[in-house]
Amino acid sequence: MKAFGHNRDKKKGKRQIVYGLMTNSEGRPISIQVYPGNRKDHETVEDQIDKLKMRFGIEHFVLAGDRGMLTQGRIEKLKEIGGIHFRNCLKRAIGKKTSRRGGPLS
Repeated sequence: MKAFGHNRDKKKGKRQIVYGLMTNSEGRPISIQVYPGNRKDHETVEDQIDKLKMRFGIEHFVLAGDRGMLTQGRIEKLKEIGGIHFRNCLKRAIGKKTSRRGGPLS
């Protein structure tokens, strides 16, 4: 699983692993998946959504992510799936627009 990828600590020549962690509303881990270190964060999103819907049978949920995971284009694509609400760190104007179209957030 170790592979060369983007190192956030700016250490060159180090292999790494990417983890996909999902939590419940209280922040308790419910699932973790290990990806190769060269897998980009945004490439893990669809896998995790499929797991929530297929394995756990969850149809409506909030997906929280940063700019690397939830780009505007990815959010538009995910809206087609339905049942997903978003919390993100996009620019304020985009974030408000997304929140309204993504569904009610509480």
